Amino acid sequence: MEVGTGDDLNVDTTTYESDAKTTEDPLSVNDADQTIEVSVTGSDFADVSDATDTTLDFAEVNITSDQFTGDSQKSKTLGDGENVDSTSGPADFNNLNFEEGGEVLVEVTAEEREDGETTATYTYNETLTVEGDNIVDYSPSEVTAGETQDVTVQVANSEGNLVADRTITFTPDDGATASGDDVNTNTIELTSNNFDTSSDAYIAENVTFDTPGTFDVTVDDGGDPATTTVDTEEAITVTGEERYDVRTDDELLAGSGDDVTLEVYDISGDEEQLVNDSTELDELATNIELEQGGDAGVVTDDGTTTDAENGTITVSNLNAVGADAEPVNVTVSTPDDAFTGDGQINVVEPEITTNLNDEVLTEGVTAEDVEISVTDPRDGSAVDGDIRFTANGTDDDLIEFDINNTDTAAGANTVVTNGNQETIPLGSSGQANVTITPSAIEDAANATLVLDASPEADGNFYSASDVDAGNLQLFERENGQDVELRDEFAFDFDGEVTYVLRDADGDRLDNRDVTVRPSGTDNIDDTTEEGFFNVNYSNVDLEEGGTVAFDSASEFNGDITVATADVTQNLQEVELTASVESDSVVQGNDFNFSVIRSDFSEDTQADLAFVNASGDEVLSTGTGAVDTDGYGVVDSSDLETGDYTVEVSKDNSNGNTFLNDTVNVSVTERITDVSLDPSTVEANTTVEHDLQYTALGVSGDGNTDTLVATLPASASFADIDNATINVTDADGNEVSITGSPSLSDTNDGTNNQLQFDISPEQDIDATVDATFEVAFPDVNESTTEDITLEVQDSTEGTFTTTTPVTIQPADAEPVPTATVTFSDQTVTNGSDTVTVDSANLSEGGFVVIHAEDNGSAGAVLGNSSYLANGTSENITITLDEPLTANTSLVAMAHLDTDGDEAYEFDGGSVDAPYTEDGSAVVDTASITVETVEGPGDVTGNGEPAQDLNGDGVFEDVNGDGEYTVSDVQALFAALDDAEGELAFDINGDGQVTVSDVQALFAQL
Repeated sequence: MEVGTGDDLNVDTTTYESDAKTTEDPLSVNDADQTIEVSVTGSDFADVSDATDTTLDFAEVNITSDQFTGDSQKSKTLGDGENVDSTSGPADFNNLNFEEGGEVLVEVTAEEREDGETTATYTYNETLTVEGDNIVDYSPSEVTAGETQDVTVQVANSEGNLVADRTITFTPDDGATASGDDVNTNTIELTSNNFDTSSDAYIAENVTFDTPGTFDVTVDDGGDPATTTVDTEEAITVTGEERYDVRTDDELLAGSGDDVTLEVYDISGDEEQLVNDSTELDELATNIELEQGGDAGVVTDDGTTTDAENGTITVSNLNAVGADAEPVNVTVSTPDDAFTGDGQINVVEPEITTNLNDEVLTEGVTAEDVEISVTDPRDGSAVDGDIRFTANGTDDDLIEFDINNTDTAAGANTVVTNGNQETIPLGSSGQANVTITPSAIEDAANATLVLDASPEADGNFYSASDVDAGNLQLFERENGQDVELRDEFAFDFDGEVTYVLRDADGDRLDNRDVTVRPSGTDNIDDTTEEGFFNVNYSNVDLEEGGTVAFDSASEFNGDITVATADVTQNLQEVELTASVESDSVVQGNDFNFSVIRSDFSEDTQADLAFVNASGDEVLSTGTGAVDTDGYGVVDSSDLETGDYTVEVSKDNSNGNTFLNDTVNVSVTERITDVSLDPSTVEANTTVEHDLQYTALGVSGDGNTDTLVATLPASASFADIDNATINVTDADGNEVSITGSPSLSDTNDGTNNQLQFDISPEQDIDATVDATFEVAFPDVNESTTEDITLEVQDSTEGTFTTTTPVTIQPADAEPVPTATVTFSDQTVTNGSDTVTVDSANLSEGGFVVIHAEDNGSAGAVLGNSSYLANGTSENITITLDEPLTANTSLVAMAHLDTDGDEAYEFDGGSVDAPYTEDGSAVVDTASITVETVEGPGDVTGNGEPAQDLNGDGVFEDVNGDGEYTVSDVQALFAALDDAEGELAFDINGDGQVTVSDVQALFAQL
């Protein structure tokens, strides 16, 4: 006995040798019908009960063992649970028997409850020992009657050691018999004399299993009195020899009785033989078993007769009524089951045919003269019985069929609704003649009428076949073609429309009553013989905001609404004009919207939908009521950083329809301008870092705002006393730190989180500049991890961002680094150069200019010459094509990986880009292209000078459309007049002199 105690749960487990519970005794294979008692109490040691004065209200007790005879798990519930076996007192598990030694696991789950809700849960586990042995291995477990085999058994005690002093007994059951030296009256007995030390097993040699059945095995310890240590049923199964094969060409009609003739062949010899011995055949017929789908109860017959001359067994009036019309399985055997055989009888279902020819039934339209025939597929003969109709559809939708049996003198009507069934008899010719009207079809996609047949009219139905059902269809006609119905009419529509009415198969329905609602003076009586009808809407009273409905008379009862269309209202268009106080806010701050309606030029309440750059609506809200404090205020906390289009709308009301407006807004990071220097460090070193970032919009409510920097768990702040932290506002004024910075452990790290507090008196953008030392771990390969920056704002909540730090192994080559600065600039129309402010390339290389493509680097437009390592400034890069329109360009830093000082990048590794955090190092600039006005006519010939190639230089001085030596002469002759005209600054030195004449000549 073991007691589990605690403040809240006490479990007491007791085992008894019998159900009487008079003597406590350990669990054992030797004892029968033992009991385990499990007492469960709470801290008050009161039994589990749902009474208000007890601690525990509910307990579930499970006992589990692989050694149980029967189910391996047994359960009982105490207290107010469902399936209560014991309302309050101990849980008694009675009639426990064990096949072998082992363990029983006791598991208790107890609960305290209040008002039906669980307020506390307690658990308890305990393992009980079952005294006994285990059969480690034995053979055979299955054998065929007539076979002779050695029986071998290995037995282990509770310590797992193989033992040689046991008595093992295999007792026959179910008619089994055996013979041999170690067999006594069909019982196989093994003692220590049978123990073979070479195999550590008990062996009974040459046991012949004479007849089918089973053998149970028991093991006892050989004591006086003997104690049973193993007790297992059906340890060995003896099956009969498969000697016969049962064959037939006959088939059964499902649900209909018929004689079946079977031939039995003996297949035990070299050649199969038809069984002609009358005694043998009679014995097999006497022991015949028939079942279908594993169920003998669905197969009936009137007995068997044999014909030895022809070697047959005839089963009279055999009927199989299994739902799936599976084959009938036939088994025959000799009286002692020593020899067996089997076969199958094929079962066919009746065939149901109709003259509907795959026609889809139509709601409200009667299918006349429907002929339903049921035949026997074996010979095509008529089947007399019942035909059943089942209406199938989705649960919540009405499906209804009206069926009229026209074979009866006065007709017999029945209505079949969704999920229900109705049956009518078949005539002697196996036919039923009916009319079918689908009177209600709410879900045509899932509506069917199922037909199946019962050959004996005994309630067993087969051959289910579906007949689909659908709805009436209405189309408009244009140019001799069907077109979809309009879903809306203008309130003042007065045109004429031609319609066609079709059934569910698409066939036109003629001479059929049609009504248009709301009724007008030109209401429709019926369709034409071609199924068409016209509606003149000048005679139909269209109600603003109402509907137009088209009804067709059902052939069953009432009218069916075939289609509807809305009618618009006579609405006055009112423009909405939306604005926002600031179109860019820091994440967590509020947008302040205003929406003006044009008819009153006043604020109005409206809906606001935020749509991100991918076109997804991510936030749906509203302005709120006008003249309230929260009007137009939208908190950006639930929006990710990025750009949004706000769609502003308002529902129609009071005769007005509102024209929507949009506003573009953006949500920016709360923590920006993050810089960590250095961002790449060597492993197993302590490094001084400079960390800078700006926390935007820190609340100035006088309360404490906490700023946190968290290192990866593998790193730690080395010397916080020597760290410096400076905080300034946007004007450069110092912001005091409240108290002293502190270190803490987080994410399984040590001293890896630094935090400090500020308490500004007004909202500020706080710029942090911190210097500190960090100890980094040893690593085997380059590792990049994040430093997390966190602002815990007293008003706005918590915001985070990360900045990466890369830890390189001590022997790793330095990671190439680069920076590029490419400022916005203005160039003249036709210029083919741009200037990159600076590039700092740790390994030297190139700066390459790309077109900007949706925020990324696009096609290459040009590249610099080779740049040495270090910083290069004012880098002029010639482009492949001149610039003629405003654009954005991307400058990208590239390595010179092969050292040949020639740019050769083609998408591979040669001269690849410098990268940072896995992305190319780039900067983007907006390029403004200015058009230089021409100098006009400087030669007096009446023709203005021209810039022939769009580069801003007017090389066609005489304006004749060509660039020749005449232009050089013309510029020289007009040099005094051209002074100051930069259009003639050929050499680009900022002035016009004879040097430009020489330069123009040199370009010929």
